[in-house]
Amino acid sequence: MKTMSNAVVRSISAIVLGLVLMFWPGVAISYLVIFVGILFIFPGVLSIVNYFSRKGNSSGSKKSSMFPIDGLGSFLLGLWMVINPAFFVSILMYVLGALFILAGIFQIATLSSARKYNQVPMVLFVIPVFILISGMVIIANPFGAVATAFIFLGGVSMFYGVTELLGWYKFKKGV
Repeated sequence: MKTMSNAVVRSISAIVLGLVLMFWPGVAISYLVIFVGILFIFPGVLSIVNYFSRKGNSSGSKKSSMFPIDGLGSFLLGLWMVINPAFFVSILMYVLGALFILAGIFQIATLSSARKYNQVPMVLFVIPVFILISGMVIIANPFGAVATAFIFLGGVSMFYGVTELLGWYKFKKGV
């Protein structure tokens, strides 16, 4: 039995990821936040366990250093992300929307001030206005924006997987 190439495994994984992102974007973002939460929980637990399992120092006191507040904070933040992922998704999207709004306003202001010195074609204002409108849409509907972004990323992931698989097949056939 032949073993599968790394390229085949990568391409199949990318295609499956793309399908999941395209067909279940709301679920995918929640699981992504939960996964990041778990990544916060592990070091927090390890830090706390390490604190309680240390041997005593020469004076005989078991806890010679301060309690690992950062470990506890990491654990609690991770636990919160696992329990309530929607809260973190909405915060992230509101911050992203605000950044888009500020970026759009800044670019429009920069182009407007440049008009004092040179002629600036109106076409150059299209992208900053699009960025500004995108920020407003994200603020107005953060979960819809997440779903749209994940559907796009899913399509890109599927495209990558298919092209990787085709490249592997052509290389294998030519060799």
